[in-house]
Amino acid sequence: IEGQQRILREFEEELDLEGVDYETVEELGDPVSRLLAVCETSQADMMVIGRRGAGLAERVILGSTADRLTHLASCPVLVIP
Repeated sequence: IEGQQRILREFEEELDLEGVDYETVEELGDPVSRLLAVCETSQADMMVIGRRGAGLAERVILGSTADRLTHLASCPVLVIP
């Protein structure tokens, strides 16, 4: 988990976040349900998520996290390819 936190800190340092209210959250569990819960409790204005690029078989069997979020989130979802 320390490696993940280091990567997140390095990523944040590269972004121009001045004037942007944001929050980083570490959660365990199903990504869709956890992200939806965070979106609801924080009353987020927007969710930004990367598309991992799952293969066709994986998307058909499991569904795309990004796709599910765009349909279920209470706020707009921006999917970054």
